Amino acid sequence: MQLIDRNRYEQLDQVMWDTAKMQLEPEEAFQLYERRWAYIDEQRLTPQEQALIAELTRTVGNGCFLPTNV
Repeated sequence: MQLIDRNRYEQLDQVMWDTAKMQLEPEEAFQLYERRWAYIDEQRLTPQEQALIAELTRTVGNGCFLPTNV
């Protein structure tokens, strides 16, 4: 999987409040989704972003997505 451009995924961009980094390794993106899931507005996830999360779960998480709830 290639680098992930944060500008293509609104919710990912929203949870990256502490970095100016524009592109992420898939592992970084997956970890951000898991650690900051409580800040994700699931109603605003586009089909494209849902597909990204599903792909990251399959490839990086080995089929497991364990979000942290604050």
